[in-house]
Amino acid sequence: MRHCFLVCVAVFTLAVGACSSGSNPKQSAAQSSTSTPPTSGKSTADAPAPGPAAEVANEITGGKGINLASADTGPSVPKGWVESEYAVKGTAASYSSAGPLPTDGQWTLTEGAPAPYRTRIVVRRPAQAKDFNGTVVVEWLNVSGGLDAAPDYSYAKNEIVRSGTAWVGVSAQSIGIEGGPVAVPIKIAIDAGAGKGLRVLDPTRYDDLHHPGDAFSYDIF
Repeated sequence: MRHCFLVCVAVFTLAVGACSSGSNPKQSAAQSSTSTPPTSGKSTADAPAPGPAAEVANEITGGKGINLASADTGPSVPKGWVESEYAVKGTAASYSSAGPLPTDGQWTLTEGAPAPYRTRIVVRRPAQAKDFNGTVVVEWLNVSGGLDAAPDYSYAKNEIVRSGTAWVGVSAQSIGIEGGPVAVPIKIAIDAGAGKGLRVLDPTRYDDLHHPGDAFSYDIF
């Protein structure tokens, strides 16, 4: 299942704030939307505060630098752009299915107990506010190969840069942070540490991250 190219209010605020060094008439026309959470078996009164409710804890620096797999061998951002990484934290609800998940994608999920998390986001944006078009693209990072990867950014990079759109990649799944079984073994990914997770690959940079499990990924994203 691909969770990508959703516009997210929380990271939209972060990106706009980061680009606030100047005014841009294009920003007044910016549009945003939020994804609809899965069907919950609990009442609204019992549920945690609706997302997005993540707190940007701090910028992540040090260690070996930003760890993000890519099929693009060129630089992640061109001249005039910046790439930053942030720790984001909050409390997410879990979701589970009472029976086997159907193949038509129409799932009925029940909300479970919440848990704290601390994950990371990668932000790529124009350095100057005048070059930002007011739109933020948010990608659920793909972990099929055992590493956080951004295939949609790779495919859409030229258009993202041309249009002045900011991009945010979210480590939404547990394997990217904590490690775990690799769904699609790829030699180049295995050589890069597939399945180990960011905390093992670069503890100096990522050891304070924590992901409670994929059942919480919907709410984290």
